[in-house]
Amino acid sequence: MSKYSRAMPAFSEYDAPHSEPALGLAYKPRKSPCRGYGAQVYERTYMYFCCSCNDGPKTYNMQPVCVNCQHKACKYCNYVKH
Repeated sequence: MSKYSRAMPAFSEYDAPHSEPALGLAYKPRKSPCRGYGAQVYERTYMYFCCSCNDGPKTYNMQPVCVNCQHKACKYCNYVKH
């Protein structure tokens, strides 16, 4: 073994699976069927005001149940256009 050679790890840090940060907020690119890594995909959000306690605006995707009055979002809750 020469003084410049060293043992290589089984895989490099780039081959290792992504590790999750404490809050799970890391950006993970998704494979695009067209080429390499594609653009980030965003999900449509629905916002509303609770019809029971008028709290809001709330994001339905994150809070389908009102945290103040435990009311489940319904058709009478006021939809917010954005």
